[in-house]
Amino acid sequence: MNNSSFDWTNIVLELSPRLLGYFAARFSRTQASDLTQETFLRLYLFVKQGHLDSSKGSLTMVAFGIARNVGLEFIRENIKHSHSVTEDLLQSFASNIESLNSAGNEETLALRQCILKL
Repeated sequence: MNNSSFDWTNIVLELSPRLLGYFAARFSRTQASDLTQETFLRLYLFVKQGHLDSSKGSLTMVAFGIARNVGLEFIRENIKHSHSVTEDLLQSFASNIESLNSAGNEETLALRQCILKL
């Protein structure tokens, strides 16, 4: 089936609520909307490039397979981003503790000990 035989308006109208619901159950409303759009973009490109094989599954099935991958990629990206932010905060925190340690006054040392107990 070539790309011109698809009625993309109806496909989007039919699948949007289902894909949005799929993502909204896992992510914020804004994220769900963005991920739904990304899924449709990839679905369109998948079909345009001639990869759709109806003997292997329906367009809906392919759309949800793509949605699954889009969601997993989003999670992976956020974990990486979260990890780098955490690493930056820990490095900053460690630098602050070192500066407190070198300051040497009693109040600073007491604060440092309290922080280290956490």
